Amino acid sequence: LYRCKQWYQRRVAITAGINGLKIKTAAKVGHLTRNVKMRGNVNEDHLEMVDACPQTFDPDQFATQTCYQGRYGAMMDSDQFGSQIMFHAAAMETREVHGRLENAEFSWAGQAFRLGRYPIHFHMNGDVSGSYVKGCAIHHTFNRAVTVHGVNNLLVKDNVAFNNLGHAFFLEDGVEEDNVFDGNLAIFTQSSSSLLNVDVTPASFWIVNPRNTFINNVAAGSTHFGFWFNMPEHPGGPSATNTICPRNMGMKEFRGNEAHSCGRYGIWVWEFWNPRGNGSCEATTPNMTTLHDFHGWHNLRGVEVEDGTGIAMDNFVLHDNWFSQMEVHKCRGATFEEGNTRMTNSQIISKTKSSDGLKLLYTDEEFQCGTGVVIPGKGTFSVHDSTMHDFTQCPVFQACGGCKDRQGGFPNEKRKKYRLRLCVDTTA
Repeated sequence: LYRCKQWYQRRVAITAGINGLKIKTAAKVGHLTRNVKMRGNVNEDHLEMVDACPQTFDPDQFATQTCYQGRYGAMMDSDQFGSQIMFHAAAMETREVHGRLENAEFSWAGQAFRLGRYPIHFHMNGDVSGSYVKGCAIHHTFNRAVTVHGVNNLLVKDNVAFNNLGHAFFLEDGVEEDNVFDGNLAIFTQSSSSLLNVDVTPASFWIVNPRNTFINNVAAGSTHFGFWFNMPEHPGGPSATNTICPRNMGMKEFRGNEAHSCGRYGIWVWEFWNPRGNGSCEATTPNMTTLHDFHGWHNLRGVEVEDGTGIAMDNFVLHDNWFSQMEVHKCRGATFEEGNTRMTNSQIISKTKSSDGLKLLYTDEEFQCGTGVVIPGKGTFSVHDSTMHDFTQCPVFQACGGCKDRQGGFPNEKRKKYRLRLCVDTTA
């Protein structure tokens, strides 16, 4: 934590009262130093200070790239060849490996351009009940923070990850179940061009199997996403099998999480999530799954669902997100009665005092307001028992997410199937 000259002039926390609801927006502070340290070698011959890209540079993945390094501010570059810790048994489900890391500090760790070389890595062990990573600081790393690969029943609790390249807290193949991520703080998760393609647009929490628990975690200042739900049709990598279907599974628990100041979205569901029955590959009956108590603010979008059916978002508080508070593109796979994606008991606010003077990096455009809910172009989506606040400049609802020109709500004979379909209950 560094003290700047403007410290006393800047507000680091604002509490707003809206309709009886107290909304606190505060800077997140994580303690990075520990007495027990594991630090990789730093080769001074390869150290180089990289200047920040110019103010006009656009870091979007589809924009013309004119500045390769320094995309998100000045940085110290190195050979990115750091230390690593791997817990790996000779065979799965033998309970040969137990790993317990607590109150330790890891820095200059992980190795770029090398899969499997992470700061902390539980690898292909199966059940590791009793193992944990608790109260650790993992910062200035070159390849993620904590990787859970082919592992079940691991506890990852009260850790701080800062300035990590690539996804920070990472489930790998899609077979990982019953792991608990509780109270972790991920700050400044950075884009990486030396890992997987998806690490070019990283998430602080990368979720490929929903049968895990995520409670009270915070993603702050990620270059792209806070929580990315990217369930594969079947697991890949060393765990590849056609008998498991993560896209059919419901969430074990997602509650009390927060994402703010992310360059893209607080939550992103991409590319498809469609919970069915008991989650097996043979299941066909729609089965609702619920994400609870999420707080998303100062992101480009608070929540975006690219394609998902049977996802309930309950007691969400979304405000001051640049483009929209929530956006849904497609909800295919179930009718309204069977289990459509929905938002319930939520508070949607266009703008609060926390965004006064807020400017979008690289354009210097000042924040005015954010659209409430962008409804899907395909499928059905509903809003129940939710309240919309302060939409005096931006629309409460807008059609239609992910649509091409003249799709969604337009009376065009050739596009009737994209007409607006929305149910709103007791919404002020």
